[in-house]
Amino acid sequence: MQQTQEHRAIRQTVRKFVEQELNPHIDAWEAAEIFPAREVFRKLGELGLLGITKPAEFGGLGLDASFSVAFAEELLASMCKLKSGRLARELADGCLQYWGGMGFTWDNPVARAYRDLRLGSIGGGADEVMLGIISKAMGTLPRKPKEK
Repeated sequence: MQQTQEHRAIRQTVRKFVEQELNPHIDAWEAAEIFPAREVFRKLGELGLLGITKPAEFGGLGLDASFSVAFAEELLASMCKLKSGRLARELADGCLQYWGGMGFTWDNPVARAYRDLRLGSIGGGADEVMLGIISKAMGTLPRKPKEK
């Protein structure tokens, strides 16, 4: 897929949305254990990002599927993988704690799930790699100091 100026504009719009509308509120949402989906998706809709491939007469942008891919790459893929992996490991860890010492026995399905999920974070792409991809996409990846 050839990246055009329009693709970069979609990516920039998504990046700006994340920086201005999501990142400042993440800690508060986590503390309150909420996600204001209606508000977030309304704002995404106002930007036209929920109807990228829909015809303009129906409120979309009327663009081809490659623009949806640019949107998804910018916002979703690494973020979803990182969050889902962490949540799955947290769930398995909670189950192990519930089972106590029996949770760690070799033939226990909870222990097996815990082991498999730990390996998934390594074999499927380490969390640090996912964080690097997200940071690079958002333009927040730390830069190396310039040599003098």
